[in-house]
Amino acid sequence: MARVAWRNTVDFGLPLLNNARCAQLWVEALGKKIAQGGLTKYTEGKIPPEVRSWREFVGWQA
Repeated sequence: MARVAWRNTVDFGLPLLNNARCAQLWVEALGKKIAQGGLTKYTEGKIPPEVRSWREFVGWQA
């Protein structure tokens, strides 16, 4: 189950933080980045081109 959750976060471009301290640091850093206008180029729902599906990554032909 953990592998499926991890793979889905990668496929959908979502961050997965399973360490409480790392999650807290990430939230703090993101808050500072937003305050500085660092996410102005972000488009909701758009997956970055470097994110590939598992099928693309392993090269399976279905």
